[in-house]
Amino acid sequence: MRPRRVRADAPADARGFILLGPALGVALGGVARVWMRWITVDPEFTWGGTIGIVGAFTVAMTAQAGARVVRGRARSPRSIAMARVGAGVVSIGLFGAAGAVKFPTVLFGSLARWRTGARMAVRVVFALLAIPAPVFVISSIVADHGWSAATIGRIALFVAIYSVVIWAAAPTVAPVHDA
Repeated sequence: MRPRRVRADAPADARGFILLGPALGVALGGVARVWMRWITVDPEFTWGGTIGIVGAFTVAMTAQAGARVVRGRARSPRSIAMARVGAGVVSIGLFGAAGAVKFPTVLFGSLARWRTGARMAVRVVFALLAIPAPVFVISSIVADHGWSAATIGRIALFVAIYSVVIWAAAPTVAPVHDA
């Protein structure tokens, strides 16, 4: 069965996406910060760290929203390529410090999900390469907190956060149609 084709370059209302990107970034960054507080066994949080995390998510989601708008409106493949590369580079800020361990998951998970033109075997390899980091994070959470309903909640929130990041990466990673 062929995967459903999602067009990351469908026409986009610029105002809606440019407003949605920062809103999603702030919300997702806030949820990520709460999740970090929830999984830690020795909380030492600063306002600077909180602002940095929320800011990184806000910048990344805004960049992805901008890339989506450009993909839907630009006539030049060069403009689209520049928007995609720019959004990808700007989004790297999500993977600083403790976020570095999630980079392979987002990179390979995004490729597995959004590179719809690739052979299924290639997409499966990408999906398999995305798995080790979440296994490491989940095993660390279980090691620190043991199995409980709260631990399952911590794991579910982790999966939800990075599923949204992978979903949001579509404008950068998905193939460009009609270009």
